[in-house]
Amino acid sequence: MIIRFTKAKHQGKHDTLTCVRSDDSMTWWPLSSHFVEHDLLHYIVETTLGLTEAFFGLIAAGRDIESFGTRDGRKDTYTKDEGDAELIVGLMQVEISDRTTYGGTPFDNTTLGGVLEGRTNLDSSDFMMMLASTCAHRGWPMPQSTSEAQIDSIRQRMRELSEQWRKLPQGGSIELSFPTADATHSDTMHANAIQRVEAV
Repeated sequence: MIIRFTKAKHQGKHDTLTCVRSDDSMTWWPLSSHFVEHDLLHYIVETTLGLTEAFFGLIAAGRDIESFGTRDGRKDTYTKDEGDAELIVGLMQVEISDRTTYGGTPFDNTTLGGVLEGRTNLDSSDFMMMLASTCAHRGWPMPQSTSEAQIDSIRQRMRELSEQWRKLPQGGSIELSFPTADATHSDTMHANAIQRVEAV
């Protein structure tokens, strides 16, 4: 599946996310700047961890973007992959914005034994502690097979894509490839991933 992030051509207009599946069907949605960051992180987390039933995996399987989230007062229900991805993406956005809470969990000395005292740049082991604390607070199982090396990889890839998005001209696009559901190993996913930056 091709994932395309397109920067608005005119100031004040929305950026867009477009997904084109292998059968040429597509779904798209306007994005605020917050959700460009959020969905770029989703792509990186899902491909790095091999999550096939989270946001982009479900879109590749046929679900449309507008079906996610709360609709008509009814909250969406998550697969295990979706829940894992949302937790990690949310915590990454906490880091990016230097907030001190996420989902009602305070990241302070009481929660994490002091590892966050006076610090905004956490190493990967601290991030794993933060993830474990949030899972415990929410009663959600800890994501399996998530390593410190993968957290480092996610951060590095996000820095790269964020910089490319920042430099992109208005109307330009970043195009990424999301592997099909049978490519579950993260090394295979990275090997198959392609990226193209376009100016429209």
